[in-house]
Amino acid sequence: MAHGLRIQKSDSIYFVTNRCNNEMHMLRPGPAVNAIIVGCLARAVVKHGIAMIGFVFMGNHFHLLFRAPGLNMGEFMRDFESWLAIKLQRHWKTQSKLFSRRYSAVDILDDASAFDKLIYLLANPCASDLVERPEQYPGLSSLSYHLDSQPVCGRWIEQEKLTRNRKRNAHYDEENAATYHSFALMPLPSMAQKSASERAALITHALGETCAKLKHRRGNKRVVGARRLQAINPFSRPKDPKFSSCPACLSTLASKIAEHLEHRERVTQSYYRARSHERDPRRTTPAKYPPGTTPPGHQRCVPYPTPAKVA
Repeated sequence: MAHGLRIQKSDSIYFVTNRCNNEMHMLRPGPAVNAIIVGCLARAVVKHGIAMIGFVFMGNHFHLLFRAPGLNMGEFMRDFESWLAIKLQRHWKTQSKLFSRRYSAVDILDDASAFDKLIYLLANPCASDLVERPEQYPGLSSLSYHLDSQPVCGRWIEQEKLTRNRKRNAHYDEENAATYHSFALMPLPSMAQKSASERAALITHALGETCAKLKHRRGNKRVVGARRLQAINPFSRPKDPKFSSCPACLSTLASKIAEHLEHRERVTQSYYRARSHERDPRRTTPAKYPPGTTPPGHQRCVPYPTPAKVA
């Protein structure tokens, strides 16, 4: 079955998810793995100018909520996932793939859905019965950065430089091959006019309500706990993996969803007409792919036309 066409807009918010190969726990929380993840994430965010809103990395999957103003979601995810795979393969001393499938990207169409998804990813450790409260989760999450408004800072090790210099000097300091990258989380559009303390209070309140519901649903079932969570075999798999379908978009209004799906259908038809034209050996004009899509064999999206300036 063919993958759905990715259609990007500079002001769109995306909820991106991917799972480890065979559901293995290769993102298992721990100081070393957390440092690797945040180093790769910070470097990719800074390089591609991504407006990151929130993130959480579970044992075998991750969720990101962000904007890609440069229409470069694909390039950002390509670099981030490939860097992360290389670093974790070295860390776990394995040649196993980290990700075996394409990441999913859901378009978030309104502020209410965006806030719901932010709370969803922050509460994910509780929803998975790993810890009782989100702040107890030992893995990488954007929760602390939302509450204290500090920038996310990651340390990146230039492995080629480190290896080359350690061949000459076994005591070469790793810090000499390190670079640091940092970025600030972007507030949701509906919260942009609020102060940092007001945003933190809203998130804390909504997260508290969500976690209380999850605790009630859990009943007497015990959570895994931070200590046991960090001792899980990274090559193990869950006994009963959960699979769910991924919607094309999310909104609290059915009319917005219908409008989005109609637009998506029109753009998809235009894309395949351009593809057929490109394959036609008799063509005399170049194929024109719709803005926001990536032509076959290309890395960059087709840009949207620049509005004409009014004199």
